[in-house]
Amino acid sequence: MNIKKVEALKREGRYQEALKFYLEHAKSNPKDILGWKGVGFCLQKLEKYSEAIKYYDTASHISPSDIEIWFNKGLCLGMTGAFKDSIECYNNLLKYDQYNNNAWINKGVCLAMLQQHEDALECYDKVIQRDQKNYLIWYNKGCSLYRLQQYPEALECYNKAIVIEQKDSKVWYNRGLALNVLGKHKDAIESFDKVIEMSPRDYMALFNKGKILVTLKSYQEAITCFNQSMSIKADNPNILFQKGKILATLHRHEEAAFCFEQALRISPDNYKMWYERGAALIILKKYNEAIKSFDNAIKYSFNQDTKSWLEKIRCFINLGSLEQALKTCEEAMEANINEPKLYYEKAIVLEKLKNYSQAVENYDIYLKSFPKDEDTILIKAYCLQLSGKYKEAIDNYNIVLGTDVVLPDIMTPEKVAMYTKWLPLKASCLINNKSYDDALKTIDVVISLMLKTDVVSDARIWITKGNALFWQGRYEDALKSYNLALSLNKNNIEALYQKGCSLLTLDKVKEALECFNAILAIDVENIEAIKKREYCLQLVGEDNTR
Repeated sequence: MNIKKVEALKREGRYQEALKFYLEHAKSNPKDILGWKGVGFCLQKLEKYSEAIKYYDTASHISPSDIEIWFNKGLCLGMTGAFKDSIECYNNLLKYDQYNNNAWINKGVCLAMLQQHEDALECYDKVIQRDQKNYLIWYNKGCSLYRLQQYPEALECYNKAIVIEQKDSKVWYNRGLALNVLGKHKDAIESFDKVIEMSPRDYMALFNKGKILVTLKSYQEAITCFNQSMSIKADNPNILFQKGKILATLHRHEEAAFCFEQALRISPDNYKMWYERGAALIILKKYNEAIKSFDNAIKYSFNQDTKSWLEKIRCFINLGSLEQALKTCEEAMEANINEPKLYYEKAIVLEKLKNYSQAVENYDIYLKSFPKDEDTILIKAYCLQLSGKYKEAIDNYNIVLGTDVVLPDIMTPEKVAMYTKWLPLKASCLINNKSYDDALKTIDVVISLMLKTDVVSDARIWITKGNALFWQGRYEDALKSYNLALSLNKNNIEALYQKGCSLLTLDKVKEALECFNAILAIDVENIEAIKKREYCLQLVGEDNTR
């Protein structure tokens, strides 16, 4: 074999031609390592790694101390993903040359690929003891430290690598990742900008820069990055997914839903994408389509995507399909969804179905996990009130609203809203519980509170006060309250009815009759008004007879 000619072919990258000479030499000189090594090397360069390994095997049997054979075989095994076998090759090499830096580096890389990062670091440190100017050592060490979540130490390694070599984009890229995790977002963006400067088509650098811009709430800039990234890698669903999430944040829900749909064409089994699409469709009030999305999210999460179960239930509630909502609650529970909010949603459905007792049971289960959820305690109190359990309802109202009818002088707008919403309901409950004095005190507190900032524009407030006064026997005062309610809404049936009852009690039958007639002009089938009207007519008739 003409060695010079073969070496020239290799230098020129003409490995296929060189391979023929090595094969002939190996065939005619089977005990000469040169042919076997040469064939292995050419096949390796031609990226035929599995075939190359076979020839290196033969060569290693002929000359087990040849470190070049072990090194190249290790490389080929690594390229095929056989990292354990690759490590064995480097170990064999290191028996003969324990100071071979490249072997230690490659062994470290293989250990890192096997997620054995602590062992990989030991390999890198052995090289660093002898050679601190090899930037790849610092880079690889940084990668393992990053995987071990030792982010400051990883960043230090990347910085050392950059001092030695500023033109390797992957070092800048990984430095950007570390800076981002450490919350140094602007520095991270600068690192990714360096990557983009060196490799304008690095779509992942653009993508990660975009994600950081989202964190910084620079949404339009982030969208620009994602668009640039997609112009390079149009079939990456994660980019479309992230863009969709930003568009949803910007309340551009039609566009967001479209992005999620595009992403799902590429990755149809990604349950998170199905969830986000469903969430966008809910905002657009496309509940039936949203339900289909949540069904897919549930399917591809193997029934375990809690958020999709909850949103599906809410969709049915919004559609008024309460039985379907209740059925979905049961299905989620059968799927072992251990989420307190599931009981909360079930309670809402049961409340809307007027099954107040079971609603209370489910609110109680939810409150075991969130005992300080004041809104839920108040809703539970209202359910108890609707189910006629007035004493229990009052006890629950008192947990949040307190028993003292004197309110703090300074309150947040949220507190004011809470008291003006719930104290009137508590007052009604007190009336039903025959605690008329407490009811009147409670409703007067509400009126006083509302008059501090506005007029009392809710007729229900005056009706409740009127009812408390009525049951105290203060019929004239009750009439004043009912008239105030009617000044806000002259067609308020409850105010007209209660006013009529008060007038009847005061023997003002004709005026009472006017109230009941007014109700029937609004609601001709109002049974209570019909009965009262007949009673009034009977009384009027008796008077006329006299």
